[in-house]
Amino acid sequence: MLLDKAAEFLKECKPEETIVIYHKGCGDGICASAILGKYFKKVYQDTPKKFFVLGYEEDFKKFTDKILKLNVQNVIFADLSIDKFPELLKELAKKFRVLILDHHTLINDMNKHGILHIHPNFISKLPGEKYCGSKIAYDVCNKLIDMSDASWLAAAGILHDVGAEEWKSFMDEVYARFPDLKGGKNIYGFDSKLGELVSLISASKIGIAKEIRTINLCINTENPMDILELKSDMAKELKYWEDKINTELAKYIDNWKELAEVHEDLKFVMLEVKGKYPISSTVSTIISIRNPDYLFCVYKEKSTFVDISFRTQGGKVNCAKLAQESTKNFKLSSGGGHPPAAGARVLKQDFELYKSKLPDLVRKLIENGR
Repeated sequence: MLLDKAAEFLKECKPEETIVIYHKGCGDGICASAILGKYFKKVYQDTPKKFFVLGYEEDFKKFTDKILKLNVQNVIFADLSIDKFPELLKELAKKFRVLILDHHTLINDMNKHGILHIHPNFISKLPGEKYCGSKIAYDVCNKLIDMSDASWLAAAGILHDVGAEEWKSFMDEVYARFPDLKGGKNIYGFDSKLGELVSLISASKIGIAKEIRTINLCINTENPMDILELKSDMAKELKYWEDKINTELAKYIDNWKELAEVHEDLKFVMLEVKGKYPISSTVSTIISIRNPDYLFCVYKEKSTFVDISFRTQGGKVNCAKLAQESTKNFKLSSGGGHPPAAGARVLKQDFELYKSKLPDLVRKLIENGR
């Protein structure tokens, strides 16, 4: 079984010989990395040599060249859709042992190329978007040692990726071990004590250094209530940024109809987010949960590119397909993700043309039933 092979891979890793590369700005990626860090600390009293952040806007060829210069033996990708670069992964595999733990839309099965690739499609009947990266990391580590003291991180990742309804029995086990996390109007949703923890952890995405510090905070935290009760300077810092972010979030979440371009015939919404905080993904997730009949395109201009988040809870359009199809003929663009949640990026100079084509593409996908 692939999970057993992944466990054997980890068993042969020494922390000083291992790096972890995770999905930039993603609460699930942060939790997955922290779980791997906890595993190494429990076994070796040390953490991986380095945690690297990789964003989808980055040049993976340059990133690969950077990694190839490192004096390590093991490279672990956590919650990162990296199988879209098979040739570059094969270059890495010539020098390193490579393990991919990911749940985004599968593009290439890297197991066929001698790289250990763990994906829900290979190990579960659950759709990939519901078997998140942190749960995969937890299940692999738990095959080697008892990781139940880190189960709250897997639960946080599950909730971050809106998968708690499919993992109720696991979530209940987590709440039994950490009863203080069981609170709020919906213990399987964001309006919960665990949801508050997810919000705090996610506030770290305002900067790479803060994400890495948050991973280390999670690694060194035994009781997640210590984070919620702000018992460390890092937790207090996360709360500061969370408050700043929430002020911005409220503006868009409460007023999206007035701020957006709404195609009521398609139930399709295009909403621009402005300001300095990276909140597009969070805005799109929250308003899609609150308005499940709509398909949302939430976008934010950056220096060169426009970052785009697609979300829908109704399932009438496959967001991953929309992200892929919409970016096909645009230079340096990319797109992908999950059926209910996906991301894309387009050069700023091309965005108006890109945006003008979206309603027709959405209509086509609805008519084709995908």
